[in-house]
Amino acid sequence: MRDVCEAPSGVWFGVLGQVEARRGPEPVRLRPGRERELLALLVLNAGRLLTAERVVDMLWEDPPGSARAQVYNLVSGLRRALGPEILLTVDGGYRLEAAAHSSDLAEFRTASTRGRGAADQGASESAAELLTVALGRWRGEALGDCAAPFAAAARQGLEDERLRALEALLDVQLGLGRYEEVLAEVGPWLERQPHREDLYRRQMHALAAQDRRADALATYRRAYRRLQDDLGVAPGPSLRRLQEQILLGALPAPVPAPASGPGPTTRPTLDPTPAHTPGPGPTTGPAPLTPLNRIPTQPHPPTPTPTETETRINPASPAPSTPPPPPTPRQLPPTPETLYGRAHLLTELHTALHRRGLAAPVVVLTGPGGVGKTALALHAGHRMAGRFPGGQLYADLRGSQAVPADAAQTTARFLRSLGVDGQDVPADPDERAAELRSRLAGRRMLLVLDDVHDENQIRPLLPGTGDCAVLATSRNRLTALTALADARVFRVSTLAPGDAVSLLAGLAGEERARAEAEATAEVAALCGHLPLALRIAGARLAARPDWTVRAFRDRLAQHHQRLDQLAVGDLDVRAGIDLSYRSLTPELRVALRRLGLLDAHSVPGWVLGSLTGVGFERAARLLDQLVERHLVEACGVDQAGQSRYQLHALVRDFAQERVLAEDSGAEREAALERLLGGWLSLASQAAGRLGHGGVLDPVPLNEEAPAAVALLVRQQPERWFAAEQASLIGAVHLACRLRRAELACDLALQLDSYLVIRFYEAEREAVIRAAIASCGEGPATDRRLSRLYFLLCWAMYQQDRYEELAQAAERGLRVATDLGDPEVVADASWQLGRATALRGALPEAAAYYRETVRSAEHLGLSERAHVYALTGLANVLADLGDTTAAVQHYDQALDRHRTPDRTRVVMLLRCAEALADGEQGLRARELLAEAGQLVGDIGDEVGAAHVARVHALADLADGDWPRARALLDSALGTLRAHRERSGTALAVRTLGDAALGAGEWTAAREHLGEARELHLRMALPVEIARTEARLAVALRLCGENAPADRHTRAYRDLLDRLRLPTSSLRLPGHVHRLLAAGDVAGQGGQS
Repeated sequence: MRDVCEAPSGVWFGVLGQVEARRGPEPVRLRPGRERELLALLVLNAGRLLTAERVVDMLWEDPPGSARAQVYNLVSGLRRALGPEILLTVDGGYRLEAAAHSSDLAEFRTASTRGRGAADQGASESAAELLTVALGRWRGEALGDCAAPFAAAARQGLEDERLRALEALLDVQLGLGRYEEVLAEVGPWLERQPHREDLYRRQMHALAAQDRRADALATYRRAYRRLQDDLGVAPGPSLRRLQEQILLGALPAPVPAPASGPGPTTRPTLDPTPAHTPGPGPTTGPAPLTPLNRIPTQPHPPTPTPTETETRINPASPAPSTPPPPPTPRQLPPTPETLYGRAHLLTELHTALHRRGLAAPVVVLTGPGGVGKTALALHAGHRMAGRFPGGQLYADLRGSQAVPADAAQTTARFLRSLGVDGQDVPADPDERAAELRSRLAGRRMLLVLDDVHDENQIRPLLPGTGDCAVLATSRNRLTALTALADARVFRVSTLAPGDAVSLLAGLAGEERARAEAEATAEVAALCGHLPLALRIAGARLAARPDWTVRAFRDRLAQHHQRLDQLAVGDLDVRAGIDLSYRSLTPELRVALRRLGLLDAHSVPGWVLGSLTGVGFERAARLLDQLVERHLVEACGVDQAGQSRYQLHALVRDFAQERVLAEDSGAEREAALERLLGGWLSLASQAAGRLGHGGVLDPVPLNEEAPAAVALLVRQQPERWFAAEQASLIGAVHLACRLRRAELACDLALQLDSYLVIRFYEAEREAVIRAAIASCGEGPATDRRLSRLYFLLCWAMYQQDRYEELAQAAERGLRVATDLGDPEVVADASWQLGRATALRGALPEAAAYYRETVRSAEHLGLSERAHVYALTGLANVLADLGDTTAAVQHYDQALDRHRTPDRTRVVMLLRCAEALADGEQGLRARELLAEAGQLVGDIGDEVGAAHVARVHALADLADGDWPRARALLDSALGTLRAHRERSGTALAVRTLGDAALGAGEWTAAREHLGEARELHLRMALPVEIARTEARLAVALRLCGENAPADRHTRAYRDLLDRLRLPTSSLRLPGHVHRLLAAGDVAGQGGQS
C-alpha cells in the first residue's frame, strides 16, 4: 500500500506503536518526550489547524509560563526535521498537511474502511485481505512512548478502532468457514480484553461450527465467571441466546459459502448478521493493494420480488392472473467508473439513505459547481440499486440555470414513469404531488434530484412515507429543508491533493504523471483540486500527448489565462461559475466582484463592507448569502475571534475578470482605498497596545473600521495581528501598487510594531523596503521616510547584516538632514553611531555618542532622543570595559524611560550585562526580573531567550556553572529557531565560559570554536577578538600550546589594529584569572 499511495514528500509517520517518522527508508531523528508527543498530536489531527493554546492544553496538565515558547521551539525543531511543506504555521496555529505525508494510522483506517465495505458487498475474500492488512499496521500499543494529557484518551479511542476492525475480520472469517483462524486470533485478544462479550461470542460461534459444543459452552461459563467476579454483572442477551441455541443444538441450517472465494458449498453459522461498525477514512501502508483512493462502481443486482423467486423455483407454475406490475424505472444516467477521494462520503451516504422511519430519508449534497456532486450522487445511486428494488427516478432540476425546471412538470414526468397515463396526470400541482406520494407509497424507490434550486422546488417531489429515499444535489445549502424535512446535508468539498493527482493521472496517463510528478501536482493545485477542472485538464493532456505536463502547468500558472485553459468541448469551468454568478442579485454580484480585488488570503467579514460601501451589517448578510450559494468559503474563526472567508482560486480568477470588466477604475480604487483606511485604523489601535517601544503617529479610528472589531483589536492586539499578518503585508504592497505612498508608509510603520516583537525579520524587511520604494528617489519631504530607514537599520542589525546597516544609516542621515528635523536627525545619528561601533571603532563611536548627548541637551530634544543617546553611549562604554561609567549612563536612561515596553527591556538587559561584567550579580538579577516580566507581558519569545542568556552571565559571576548552562541551553533553542545568529553566538560563547569555570576544557574548546566561526561569518572584529582570547585559554588548558599561541596573536593583533584596551575583551572574572600573565601583558592598545 505505501508504494501505491505514498505522500509526495516521502515522509511516513507511525503512531500505532512507538511514535516514529521516516523519510523514505531512513528514520527521522526525534527527541524523546514532548517533541514525540507533539508529533503524535499533529498526526492524530492531520489536516486540522491546532492553535498554540490548544497544543499547550494537550501537552501539559499544568502549563508553565514558558509553554508557548516551548511549543514554538518544538514546532521549529519538527519543521527542520520534517520539512516546511509538511508542518505549516497558519493564522497563528499549526497544521500537519494530510496530503504531504502518509502514516500507519491513515493506512489502517483506509484499509479497514475498505475491508468493511467489501464485506457489506459480499466480497469476503477481499474483505479478509484488507482487514488483515489494516491490523498489520499495528506495531504495539498506540502512542507507546507518549505520556501527555491527550495520550490516554487518544490511545483508548485508537484501541477501540482496532477492536472494531478485528471483530469485522472475525465475522468475515466466520462467514468463510475459517474457524481455526478465528480461534487463533480471538484467544490472545481475550487475554487483553477479558470483559468484551463480542469476542466470547465469536469464539463460541467458531467452536460450535466445528461441533465442539462442550468447548463452546465452557467458553460461556468462563465469560460468566469473569464478568460476575470482576464487574458483578451477567452476560448480555446476545451471549445468553447463543448459549441456549448451543444447548438445544438448534443451529441454523447451513448456508452457501460466500461467492468471493473457494471453499465448501455450505457453512453452518450461528449469527448470520454480525454487526459492522464503519470506521473513519483515508490513506496508505506496506501490502500491495489496489490504490485506496479509487472506488470502482459495483451496483447490486435488483433484489428479486417474491413472485420472481417463486417462478424461478417452480418454472412450471402457471402465469399469475393478476395485472402486470407497474414498470420499474432505472433512470440514473451513466457515471464515471472510478471516483477519487470519496470513500468516506459514500459510506456516510450509504448509512444516511438506509435510515428507516415514518418519513423518507432525504440527503442533500451541497457544494460549488464542478466539485462532483452529481457524479457522487449517481455513483451512490448505482451502487445501491439492489437496496431499492422499486427502481430509481432521476431529474435534472436545472437550479443553476437562468430558468430552473418547474416542479409540477417534473412531478408529471415522474408519474408517467410510474405507469400513470398522460391524460390521467392531475392538472393541479398540489394534486400531482399528492398522486406522486400515493404512487411511491409501499415501493422502495430512490429519487435522485440533481441541481436543486431551492427548497420550494424540491418539496413537492418528496415521498410521504419511509419506504423511499431522496438524494439531492444543489449549489445552495437548502438550510430550510433541514429544518422542515429532517434532511441530512453533506458538503462536498474539493479533493485532497493526493486524490486530485490520482484523478489527473487516471485521465492523462499514469506513466506520464509519474514521469513529471512535481508538475502534475502543480497542475492539480492550479486547478484548485476541483474535479471538473481536473477532468478538463486531464482530457486536454490526454488529447495532446505531444505536450509536456510542465508546459501545460506553465499555461495554467498565468492566472489571467487560467480559465481559458480549463475548457474542452461542452465542459467549461468559467461557464459553470458564470451560471452561479448570473443567478445572483445585482448587489451580490458586486460583492463577489469586489472580493476578487484581493489576494488569496482569507479575510474577516468586515472587509466586504469596506469594499462595497454598503455598511457592515448589510455586508454580513451578503456574505451569508454567498456562503449559502458556495461562491464564498467560510474558513471558521481565527485566533482573534473573527469569522473568516475566502474565494476558491478559480472563483477568484472569475471574480477578477468580472471586476475588471464591470467596475470602473475609479470604483475599484475607491473600494481599495476604503479598505486600506480600515486596515490602517485597526493596525494603529493594535500597535499602540503591543509594548514594542517604537514611535508611531496616532491614526484616528475611521468609519471603515467597525466599532466591534476595533474593540476586539484593543482587547487582543497581538492575536489580531497574528490573524491579520498576511492581510496587512498584502495591504502594504497593495498601497504601493496604487501609488499611495503615505498609506504604504503608515501601514508599514504600524505593522512593524508586531513583526519586531515576533522576530519576523524577513517579512519586516520586505515591508519596510516596499514602503521606502513607494516614496521614490526625490528629496525627502516626510518624516515617515526617515522612520522607515531607522527601522531598516534595526532590521539589518537583527539579521547581522552590518555592512547594509551602515549603508542604511548613511542614507537615513541624508534623509533626516533633508528634512531638517532635529528629532529625526538624532535617530539617524544614533544608528550611524551603532554602525561605527560594530565595525570596531569604539573610541570613535564613543565620541560620536557624547556629541549626540550634548546635542539632545542643547536642542531640548524629546525624552526619547535623550534615552537613545544615553543608551548608545552606555553601550560603547560597556564594550570598552568602563563598567562604572556605562552603568551610570544606563541608569540615567532608565530613569527617563519608565514605559514598560521593548525599549526598556533592551536597556535593562544591557545594564545587567554591564553589572555582570563588574560582578554585581544581585543588582543584575533585579533588573533581569523586571525584564523577564516585561517580555512575558509583551509575548516576546526572543526577548525571553536573551533574558535567560544574560541571567547566565550573572550566574557565571557567582560561579554557578550548572545553572548558567541550563539557562543557556534553554535560550539557545529559541535563538537557533529564530535564526538569531548574534544571540546564538553570544550564548554559545558563554557556554564556553561556563565550561572553563567547571574545569571542562575540551567542552570549552568546542563551544568557543563554534562561537568563533559564527562571529567570523558575521565579521564583527571586537567579538572575534573576545572569542579568540577565550579560545586561547581553553586550548592552553587542553595542552595545545601551538594553537593557543596562534589565537593569542590573533586577538592581540585585533586589539592593536582597533586601538582597543584589554578591558574591551569583557572577560568574566574566572576567565581573566585563567588567562596567562603573558597574554595580558604587552597589549598594543590602551589599558
